[in-house]
Amino acid sequence: MAGLVNRVGGAAFFTVLAQIVTALSMPVVTRLYSPSEYGSLNLVLAFIAVTAGVYGLRYEMAIPVATGAAEADALYRLAIRIAFLWTVLVAISVFLIPESTMGAAGFDTPVAIALVPLCAIAAYWLGLASNQAVRAKSYVRLGVSKVVAASSQGGVQLLAGLTSLGAAGLLLGFASSRVLATLVVRRRPSSRTPWSALVQAGKKWDQFPRYSMPASVVGALGIQASPILVALLYGAHETGLYALAVTVLALPAAVVGQVAGQVFLGEIAREGSESRRASLMTISRLLVIASWGFYMWVFVFAEEIFDLVFGSDFAEAGGLARAMAVAYAISCAVSPLSTLPIVLGRQRQAFFISVAETVARLVVLVGFGMLVDLDAMVLAFGAVGALIPTVYFMWLLRLVGTNLTAWTRSFSLQGLSLLALLAVLLGARVGVPHDLLAAGLGLAATALLTVVLLVREVRRVPAVA
Repeated sequence: MAGLVNRVGGAAFFTVLAQIVTALSMPVVTRLYSPSEYGSLNLVLAFIAVTAGVYGLRYEMAIPVATGAAEADALYRLAIRIAFLWTVLVAISVFLIPESTMGAAGFDTPVAIALVPLCAIAAYWLGLASNQAVRAKSYVRLGVSKVVAASSQGGVQLLAGLTSLGAAGLLLGFASSRVLATLVVRRRPSSRTPWSALVQAGKKWDQFPRYSMPASVVGALGIQASPILVALLYGAHETGLYALAVTVLALPAAVVGQVAGQVFLGEIAREGSESRRASLMTISRLLVIASWGFYMWVFVFAEEIFDLVFGSDFAEAGGLARAMAVAYAISCAVSPLSTLPIVLGRQRQAFFISVAETVARLVVLVGFGMLVDLDAMVLAFGAVGALIPTVYFMWLLRLVGTNLTAWTRSFSLQGLSLLALLAVLLGARVGVPHDLLAAGLGLAATALLTVVLLVREVRRVPAVA
């Protein structure tokens, strides 16, 4: 168990460094691009998230749990071939879409249109190579690849912004950064794999395209429907504001969520039931401690943060971020644990849960989006986004033989500490006359408490599994 925490910490160091690079580049990027151009990038990211499960039919998720190196290589080659075919279909499709429709979405040049399928295959290739690293437990290499991705994306987007490339510059930065990161983390398969081995591996792990793939697409659609609906109902400008709010809220998930999820999958694939329960309890507590203070700070000081950091053009995004902060706080602690049903063979149940989640999200989005306004739609979406991960987490706890009551007892002191932090932040907002000074003091208090609680939690972990 202590080794698990150490591996999370080692990989998280580089992941935190990557997000620092991203955080430093974002204020400059938002001053070089308009909200409409930023919204165009977010639409492509939404498309990538929805189609990611289709690209390799989720065979990449079987790589960490494959029974041997030869089988893992076969799964890699099978997935990349399927992904290439999908890329060709996507490339043909985007050029068949009417030019007026693509222009309204911000893709007003042939270069921007051509970069859409390139972004999709680059993102999938990185995810595929990352699962190779998870199998090899090369978690530090995963972290280094994130630093490379963040640095190259920020650098290319800044240079492209200075040359006024518009949305194409944002897409070029995203695609090139994923390719470079993949070259860092990728492990070339050891030998050529015959077609018969590809077919055999595909048949053996067919539960992934049958259950994990539909669940992935349906779940992503429920989440990514929001930027698509915002674009349809309110336009590219509002989509850009919404995109920035989501990007900022996703930072803790990118810092600790992805690496924790990858390490969690690599560990539980080889553990027994008792160790899995301990791993789930430990990782979930660490995730809450590492992220919830940040979300409380954003919830209290959202408008001041966005106006100061990203400029007046994006200041309105602060209100949207506040409305979704609680949902992201809960999701950040639960999403990295979603690989547990894969290991336990519960993909079918996870699929039906994803369907119910997507239906609930779509009903809220369409109902509030068409009948009320953007602020009300985002607030309702945030409420549903808080409820669904909570119920899902309760199900995960049951899978390992425990429940939410036991987890809450194990987190009682940390929970009270976080509530006290919220009171301090609200007090600073009301009692300190200067808003920026209040936000700075609140950030310092948040960082201090987070470090203290993390150190205490790590010390609770047994020295041996």
